[in-house]
Amino acid sequence: MDMDRDPTPGDPDEVRELADQLQEFADDVGEALGTIRGMAGERAMLDWAGLSADAFRREFDDVPGNLTKLEDSYSLCAQALHAYWPRLQTAQGMADRALDRAINAQADLASAQSALGGATDWLGRAADREGVGESVRREYRPWDSITFYENGQQVSVPEPTSWPRPRS
Repeated sequence: MDMDRDPTPGDPDEVRELADQLQEFADDVGEALGTIRGMAGERAMLDWAGLSADAFRREFDDVPGNLTKLEDSYSLCAQALHAYWPRLQTAQGMADRALDRAINAQADLASAQSALGGATDWLGRAADREGVGESVRREYRPWDSITFYENGQQVSVPEPTSWPRPRS
């Protein structure tokens, strides 16, 4: 087929593994956040006073919020990848099946074109050999008594004037 790249790139198993790893990291951050919040509420931390306590609190105040953002970000990413990998897997299966059908259709077309070329050549040689040439094509109309169907629809047979000319 005339495709220069995979229409559905990626490995669903690798995407799923990455989603699992990201969720595991988000869970670890959540556990650390719970520990930090618990530690911040302990009586010893609340009673801690002095310059070192003030410096610690200034530096520490943003940590729970930042950890919450980190946990949320990784968790959202993991959820998105967990939703994506099965769709990727389905799309790849569909693309593979479509490619197989296209390859088969291309082979069928080549075979039909070859058969048509052979039949056209035979008709031209037979008509010329009998000395009737073009009159056979004009007068012999076997298609009048035959009904042709394509995809459930009746189709008409073209008039002989639209037939390909025999090759010399």
